[in-house]
Amino acid sequence: MRDNNTAQRLARNTALLSVAQVSRVVFNTILSLFIARWMGVEDFGKYGVLTAYFGVFYVLAVMGAPRYVVREMARARTIAGDYDIGRQQRWFHITLLNQLIGGILAVIVMLCVAHLLNHPSDTRQALLLSSLSLIPAAISSAMEIALQAVEKMDHIAVTHIVAGGIQLIGSLTALWLGHGLWMLAWMMVIWQVTIALMQIVITLRLGFWNRFHWYGRESLILFRDSFEFFILSLSAIVFSRLDVLILSQVAGEAAVGVYNAAYLVVRGINFIAASYGQAIYPTLSHCYRQSRAQFEKLIFKSLLWGMVGMLLVALALSIYAEQIIQLLYAQDAYSLAARVLAIEAIFVAIFFWNSVLSRGLMAGDMQSRSVVVSTIKLVIALGYYSIFTNWWGVTGAAIATVTAALTGTALNYYFVNKYVYRLDIVTLLIKPLMVAVVSGGIWFLLLNLGCPFAVVVGLGVYIGLAWSLHLVSDEDIMLLKRVTIKSRRII
Repeated sequence: MRDNNTAQRLARNTALLSVAQVSRVVFNTILSLFIARWMGVEDFGKYGVLTAYFGVFYVLAVMGAPRYVVREMARARTIAGDYDIGRQQRWFHITLLNQLIGGILAVIVMLCVAHLLNHPSDTRQALLLSSLSLIPAAISSAMEIALQAVEKMDHIAVTHIVAGGIQLIGSLTALWLGHGLWMLAWMMVIWQVTIALMQIVITLRLGFWNRFHWYGRESLILFRDSFEFFILSLSAIVFSRLDVLILSQVAGEAAVGVYNAAYLVVRGINFIAASYGQAIYPTLSHCYRQSRAQFEKLIFKSLLWGMVGMLLVALALSIYAEQIIQLLYAQDAYSLAARVLAIEAIFVAIFFWNSVLSRGLMAGDMQSRSVVVSTIKLVIALGYYSIFTNWWGVTGAAIATVTAALTGTALNYYFVNKYVYRLDIVTLLIKPLMVAVVSGGIWFLLLNLGCPFAVVVGLGVYIGLAWSLHLVSDEDIMLLKRVTIKSRRII
């Protein structure tokens, strides 16, 4: 019964965070498609540079606090799952000042970097304006930490959906009126301000602001305590946006537009994996101290289901890459994006595994190992991107993304397997890969032969092989049914 309750709670949190993430992906995809079609490949690349900078400096703004504080607040729960309200409030007050300081520092650093790097004047001006969004983003980060730690994911979902909708409508209106990158930067600021204002109201109603006190010394200490998490997050986000940053300098912003056309699809799927990673982290942190058996089972099932599901998605993306790009963009200027998508398709499976493994390390007090992994991955990625992008341009950037991510995931697997929990590599990796290779080969062959039922046969072979190799059990099916029914009722 306890396993079922944990699974249902995890499914609820994952579903709610996924709603927020999916809405953000949907809004961003719609906006990106209009930018790509209305403004052209070069301006689409400039917008990609804008969002890449925001992602990198947002991590500097939050300074590693989210993962550290969520873990500590989650561990403050009793075995029965009760919360110490006073302790939660104190953590919130400490984190809020910490994030405010981080946001101001991030704005200053981003302004300096935008001046130093070689970007066109309109891109530089948009970067300067969008830097203002970092302060409200940092403030809302403190409130999301508190909401996530007490598993109030529904409030996070609502604020992101409303603010994302406002950003989308405002940006599309600006594009329709003929405004360019400058107005899109303004809408990024409005987007973050809206989230912050809504979350202030929510946290006030939940009592987090009661007996408010500025814990100046503790807020500064938090920078020290969360430093490893900061390095980990910074390495992760720089790695995820290193492709755009290097590609823009080496091949120009038009090349970034082509690359982002493909990566937009991959990123949409990766947001679901990221939502699952966020949702599983508090549960893993709690279970690691309270029930190691449940902790180990949760990691194993997450990795297995993630690999089986994401390999199927990767197959579909790789096989139908050309059709997907043509459907989304309908311009010859983006034809090279199909090759990029086919290469990066496997990244969705690698990303999911990395998301679970890294949080398993952090929940098991092994964040120092995660820092080592992220640092190595970042250094290797810098070499991969510098070499491959210079050799093969956009295609080289895609190859560098996959190889660097694979390196980092392999290292995370090694540390989890050695220090946290012994993993069954045959069941978790080798068998799913066998299923993907066999079913993918049949699927691709039938498609080339013009078989109208290639999709149905490919899916059937994949599911049949997964079932016959016991990658999915009857217990898993029953648990998924209960979890799905419960999650639908909650949402």
